[in-house]
Amino acid sequence: MKKEDFTPHQFDSISDLHRMLGLPKPFHPLVTLVDNTHISVDKEA
Repeated sequence: MKKEDFTPHQFDSISDLHRMLGLPKPFHPLVTLVDNTHISVDKEA
Protein backbone atom coordinates (compact mmCIF):
# COMPACT_ATOMS: atom_id res chain seq x y z
CA MET A 1 0.00 0.00 0.00
CA LYS A 2 1.39 3.39 -1.02
CA LYS A 3 1.14 6.19 1.51
CA GLU A 4 -0.40 9.32 -0.01
CA ASP A 5 1.47 12.60 0.31
CA PHE A 6 -0.55 14.85 2.61
CA THR A 7 0.28 18.55 2.50
CA PRO A 8 -1.96 20.75 4.66
CA HIS A 9 -3.24 23.99 3.17
CA GLN A 10 -2.66 27.28 4.96
CA PHE A 11 -5.07 30.14 4.31
CA ASP A 12 -4.35 33.80 5.01
CA SER A 13 -8.01 34.68 5.54
CA ILE A 14 -11.46 33.20 5.88
CA SER A 15 -12.27 34.73 2.49
CA ASP A 16 -9.46 32.68 0.92
CA LEU A 17 -10.85 29.51 2.53
CA HIS A 18 -14.34 30.26 1.21
CA ARG A 19 -12.93 30.92 -2.27
CA MET A 20 -11.03 27.60 -2.25
CA LEU A 21 -14.13 25.69 -1.14
CA GLY A 22 -16.38 27.44 -3.67
CA LEU A 23 -18.50 29.08 -0.98
CA PRO A 24 -20.02 32.58 -1.04
CA LYS A 25 -18.20 35.41 0.72
CA PRO A 26 -18.40 35.16 4.52
CA PHE A 27 -20.79 37.43 6.40
CA HIS A 28 -18.23 38.06 9.16
CA PRO A 29 -14.46 38.49 8.59
CA LEU A 30 -13.41 36.54 11.71
CA VAL A 31 -16.03 33.80 12.12
CA THR A 32 -17.36 31.17 9.72
CA LEU A 33 -19.24 27.88 9.96
CA VAL A 34 -18.83 25.33 7.18
CA ASP A 35 -20.96 22.22 6.68
CA ASN A 36 -18.32 19.79 5.39
CA THR A 37 -20.89 17.19 4.32
CA HIS A 38 -21.79 19.24 1.24
CA ILE A 39 -18.27 20.17 0.08
CA SER A 40 -16.05 18.40 -2.43
CA VAL A 41 -12.48 19.63 -2.85
CA ASP A 42 -10.46 19.21 -6.03
CA LYS A 43 -7.23 17.52 -4.89
CA GLU A 44 -5.39 18.79 -7.98
CA ALA A 45 -5.88 22.47 -7.03
